[in-house]
Amino acid sequence: MGLALPLSQSLKAYVLPEKIIAVHPTSLSLAIGTRFSGLSNQTVYVYNLTDGRVLKKINSGPVGCLAFSPTGDLLAYIDSKGQGHIVDVKVGNSLLLAHKVSSGALTSLTFLDHHAIATGGMDGKVRIWDPRNGKLIDAWGGNSPISRIAVDPKDRYIGVSSFDGRVSIFSIGQHKLAFQHQAPDMVLSLRYAARRFVWATATQVEFFDLDTKKLSRVQVPPPRFIRPYRAMDCSPDGKLLAIDGGANIVYLFDVKTGLKITEIQLPKSESIGSIVFTYDSMMLVVGLVESQTQLYRKVGQVWRILPVMLPQ
Repeated sequence: MGLALPLSQSLKAYVLPEKIIAVHPTSLSLAIGTRFSGLSNQTVYVYNLTDGRVLKKINSGPVGCLAFSPTGDLLAYIDSKGQGHIVDVKVGNSLLLAHKVSSGALTSLTFLDHHAIATGGMDGKVRIWDPRNGKLIDAWGGNSPISRIAVDPKDRYIGVSSFDGRVSIFSIGQHKLAFQHQAPDMVLSLRYAARRFVWATATQVEFFDLDTKKLSRVQVPPPRFIRPYRAMDCSPDGKLLAIDGGANIVYLFDVKTGLKITEIQLPKSESIGSIVFTYDSMMLVVGLVESQTQLYRKVGQVWRILPVMLPQ
């Protein structure tokens, strides 16, 4: 589950850091980094979700994206210069993707499997890398700069959104275009879950079903502040959509019907930086911009806040 935007080298100190969150495949831990520099933390922390203990510290600087490998032993991130890094979480060793930033900064990354990681870049190219040695395996594209990517690891589809609002879905092996759509405005988030690619703009969420080849929409209230990124995630079981509703609210929608199920009222009125489901779809991680990350667990049909307090 990766999030992404290119980072500016000239951000002012008053710009609030946005949290970048990746959940471990076991749903027992997560990694948190910050997107902006200035006064923000320069370290990625890996936390135990049960008690909030720090399991690992990675001196990354500000990051534009975080993603665990399917086995959870590797953590990949994009630094403020647009360079990709892969870290062995247990040992601590790291390597760089063999990418020349001069050809276009990387903007988004996610793992296809333990032997392949996909990235999107400002040069419009999709690249596939071997995370064991950082070498390039495949590359295609080269038109509009890519804002974010998501993958269907089983059937090898990749979804790509461009800064101009275009969403494209390709088969990875043949580079064949399976679907293309022009969103009404800038795509702020892109996800994949349970045979559906899902993306959000400021006013709506759109779903593309790989089985039916149909596009559907859900109208959502605009966020409190329009930014280049909107916090959103789909539960891995494909049943729920969680999205930043603005004014310290997270809306939960039924993916199949498009109807709002409930809303989570956050205890503090502030901007939401990240929303991520755990892999078992039973917990929701909400990263607030100015205060601590909050954890919610599904109990029946109710989402209850957990007492675990993460420092970030």
